[in-house]
Amino acid sequence: MKKRIIAAMDGTRFSKGTIDYAIRLAKLSGSEITGIFLHDIRYLSMTYSYVWDQPFIDFASIAEIEAEDAEKIATNVALFTNECKTQNVAFTVKKEKGIPINELLRESTYADIIIADENLSFYSLSDAEPSPFIKDLLAESRCPVLIVPMNYEYFDRVIFCCDGSPSSTYAMKQFSYLFAELEDMEAVVVSVNEGRSKDISGGESFKDLANVHFPKATLNILNGTPESQLLNYLKIDGANSIVVMGAYGRNAFSRVFEQSMSNKIIRELNLPMFIAHL
Repeated sequence: MKKRIIAAMDGTRFSKGTIDYAIRLAKLSGSEITGIFLHDIRYLSMTYSYVWDQPFIDFASIAEIEAEDAEKIATNVALFTNECKTQNVAFTVKKEKGIPINELLRESTYADIIIADENLSFYSLSDAEPSPFIKDLLAESRCPVLIVPMNYEYFDRVIFCCDGSPSSTYAMKQFSYLFAELEDMEAVVVSVNEGRSKDISGGESFKDLANVHFPKATLNILNGTPESQLLNYLKIDGANSIVVMGAYGRNAFSRVFEQSMSNKIIRELNLPMFIAHL
């Protein structure tokens, strides 16, 4: 079944990782990629020159910056077009000016999935990782989001993170529906029990559901502190994997752990991460 896949990029900075992941996933179902080239024009309002220590808006400088940006965007659109044509993948191009997060959230209403690289960022006073833009996208997107490394890493395994919540089950189902073509891929359901038991609420049921979509799915229950255990597992055994996690935003009760865990995976591991929330 075809999907609407959005590859979201800063129009002035080409993201090879975003395009490569989008192309691989689009090929699974013969889907079209919509390349959205976001252009943040807010910083232009901060462009000043000084005469006798007094600031004034230098319209000549603004025009020069706009011309340079337009040239970069044109170059990146051409690179995207060439990649899609070379791989024989259908595509469309959209250029969006304005406040990037607002433009992309609007588009998320009409998309099946958004793919963006981990460093996607726009005008911000923060240098936090992941960027405020990525955090807002993960919390507010109206469709699943796949955050990918800057450079494509081949994956042949899916790791479903199960915390016993409805959101983790929802994320697994969304991934399964979107990428049913990956059903023969190795899959691991990973859950963490803070005690010594190898049982966890909903763990077996989660695996049973995963087995419907991924017949090779196995269950791996870790013991210890959830955040450290899961991160350590992914560092050691996460190579060539795509990580699937539940809600990043909306549910205030559960999001503290999920945000912290998601942020650490993005910041510390070079793994693609699929996130969906109820």
